[in-house]
Amino acid sequence: MEQYAKYASSESSEKLTTSENVRYLLWRQPVARERWEATTANWAGCGMERARALLRGTMPNPEELANLAAAASVSEPDIAYGRLADARDILLENLRFLFEGFEKGAKKELAMQVGVHPGTISEWLSGRQRPTGKKLDRLARAFGLRDGAQLSTEPVFLSLDPVALQQRRAWVKERIDKLDDRTLTDLFPALKRLLEDR
Repeated sequence: MEQYAKYASSESSEKLTTSENVRYLLWRQPVARERWEATTANWAGCGMERARALLRGTMPNPEELANLAAAASVSEPDIAYGRLADARDILLENLRFLFEGFEKGAKKELAMQVGVHPGTISEWLSGRQRPTGKKLDRLARAFGLRDGAQLSTEPVFLSLDPVALQQRRAWVKERIDKLDDRTLTDLFPALKRLLEDR
């Protein structure tokens, strides 16, 4: 356990590390993102609400931690204190995640925003080249990520929520398209007020 002491510097970082590690293990399996809650519930031996909380940063109790470790074939200290995503090329996985579902024309447009040739995007996604410095900052802005996002070290690809502007728009549209007529009628005045002057 001593080798993990450096990771357990604070309770909040421990919570985030554990949550990130569970999401990484789900991603690595690979489990489809829409099945992460159900799979976490199954692995941890808990209900869906508790699984949702575990994925968002709540610490697992000792029994849940043991169950998660057994289900994923990793040690309990690795889940609780390690940073499992560091075994991957975080930048490459982030780029693949952010560009997922992009059509060719959209990649070309984004390349122009970032100031690179469209072929460079393909080179980045294949791992043959890596964006650095200003290109990384421009990419983060083009995707609508929060200021200061570090694509090289923050595993955005493990996010539960949509992070890129295109993903957020698709998420909202999908949810609106699934609303039944009555719910849409009830929500419409609020949506109109929220969106009409934008």
